[in-house]
Amino acid sequence: MSWICKNCETENPDILDVCEVCETHAPKIIDFSYDRVLCGKPIVLRWKTEFCDKVSFCYKGETSDVTGKESYSLENPDEQDVIFFLSNSDTTTRTVSFELDFIERPTIEFSSSKSKLKRGKKENSLLTWKTEKTSKVYLIVGDNREEIPSSGKLEVCPNETTSYIIEYIALDDVTTFTEELQIGVFDECEIEFNADKNYIFPTVPVLLSWNVKNAKKVWLDQEEEPSSGKKVVEPEKNMTYVLSAEDEFGTKEKRVEIQMLPIPLVKSLFVPAPNIANKLSITIKQPQYNVSLFFPNISIEFVKTEVPKVPSFKDLGLNVELSPPLRRFSLKSSIKKLFSHLKGNSNGRKRFKNTGSSRK
Repeated sequence: MSWICKNCETENPDILDVCEVCETHAPKIIDFSYDRVLCGKPIVLRWKTEFCDKVSFCYKGETSDVTGKESYSLENPDEQDVIFFLSNSDTTTRTVSFELDFIERPTIEFSSSKSKLKRGKKENSLLTWKTEKTSKVYLIVGDNREEIPSSGKLEVCPNETTSYIIEYIALDDVTTFTEELQIGVFDECEIEFNADKNYIFPTVPVLLSWNVKNAKKVWLDQEEEPSSGKKVVEPEKNMTYVLSAEDEFGTKEKRVEIQMLPIPLVKSLFVPAPNIANKLSITIKQPQYNVSLFFPNISIEFVKTEVPKVPSFKDLGLNVELSPPLRRFSLKSSIKKLFSHLKGNSNGRKRFKNTGSSRK
């Protein structure tokens, strides 16, 4: 299939876009321009055509009729070709494509060695960053904004939770990006866990008490409990109670051990006899009783009564006399009696010896 140029009446093959002899009346784009921007930012395409009765525009598979227009806005462009379809009444459609060239988006790697620090422990965190395809880079901490190299490291030691922001500008010197990293400073949880008794006999009640500070959750033997409280338990064997607490740095625990004491078994009971080191003097005073009996004298007219004669113990030969009370024990008098007794024995032996010698 061929076509004939109406300008010069020359026959041209189908594979040609323009007349080989005369190109003046062929549809064409004489100017195409756009502002080179960052990839993804809105862009405005501008063009001028000649000898075109109809102009169509195709981008990302979508075709739009732009006849009579000299510009078109792309809201979210990327690196794909823009295709124009040009035609007039004298020729077939002519296709012209343009490659869009964008400014590459900048990239960044921003991290910290620790995202959480313990308050009052003077811990540090190392900030590390690396940017590419940027014109300028800034570090913002609070109200302070300072230019930094495109890559580097910085050791920080905040006293409170702090945000670190890296601001970097694209190669177009207009588009600005930010990347934020927060380092938290938190109090470590404190656990107090006690029992009123650590050694008991079986089934004796034990009072557990606890108080936990700066914790998000608290468990006693895997059962969630308030941050402070008390609980009575009656263990029947050796037990270990575990109090766990979760804070910003993980889970901590404290243990309380309750030990059982053996129940004592009494096989025999030995009571030592008392050792009396001193001699005691016991005095008993025997009371004397009056046993005189008086019989009543009963007088009846026709009965004659007489008091019977009761013999005494003496008449019966049973004379009984109570011994007089013992004398009170006296150590001094006992020593005197002993000394007199020994002295009398010694005098008797001497007399016996003298008698024997006279016989010889």
